[in-house]
Amino acid sequence: MKKTSVFFLFLIISLGISMTANAAPPRFFWIDRTLNHLWADPDNWNIEANPYYGVPTAINEVRTYNANGLPDYILIQEGDTALCQDLILGEDVRSTTLRIDGGYLQFRNMFVGLNWGGDPPAGQSYVEVIINGGTVYSKFDGSFGGKIMGGYSDNTGSSGHIVQNGGEVILESALELAAYGSKFLYELKGGVFDAKWVNTLQEDPYSAKIDITYGTLVLDTVGNFLNDLVPYGYISVNGTVVTDPNMFNYDLDTYPTRVGIKVKNPPLHADLNNDKVIDLSDFAILAGEWLESREY
Repeated sequence: MKKTSVFFLFLIISLGISMTANAAPPRFFWIDRTLNHLWADPDNWNIEANPYYGVPTAINEVRTYNANGLPDYILIQEGDTALCQDLILGEDVRSTTLRIDGGYLQFRNMFVGLNWGGDPPAGQSYVEVIINGGTVYSKFDGSFGGKIMGGYSDNTGSSGHIVQNGGEVILESALELAAYGSKFLYELKGGVFDAKWVNTLQEDPYSAKIDITYGTLVLDTVGNFLNDLVPYGYISVNGTVVTDPNMFNYDLDTYPTRVGIKVKNPPLHADLNNDKVIDLSDFAILAGEWLESREY
């Protein structure tokens, strides 16, 4: 009798361990409890089905939660290593901002404005990602991932916006510009954006596009991107739509299967001595030749 009881006890414990081992990792909800907005602060996270706080790891899904009733604001700083699986911004909130000033952020997929109806009301979801430095890396896990999905919503008017002022964004798969009636804009103002391809489910290029002011956009040559997206105006340079695939001619000798656009800052017309800064030495040149006139 005792042997039977011990056996069943062992069986119950084994099943419990097995179920725990096979259980999906808990999701992390951003609550910004301290209001310091720091990703690295464990008090800003609420772990699903657990009464304690912690910082997400590479196996955890992350969702914004808006527990305090305020717009969500998340900050990743220099020296931070931020890891998660799927990063879902703006699902249940009207406004979410993720700012990356440095450090390293890795995820499988980032959804910039994911809303399939319900709260918030249609047309009121807005998500902004500001990348000032550091590295943003989207990892393909062999069957899924490696993507940033912008404006992924069935709500007309819902929008996502990424502004890259510096740093490096690397996607092992694709940037998906927008879905259905939503809007999405990726502004490349500095740094490097590197993806295999760009895709869109949005038929209107005015609702979903990449605009390059300064920096480098790099893509694979494989696929239909150059022939399908570029001629229809989904990419602009300094606000001017690029419709000629030959614009993608940045020399990438170390990556023979890749193409890109590299946009440099416009020259400073008042930089008279070409030292890339306007200062008193330029004024001295101007003053030295003030009101002079000659043929040349």
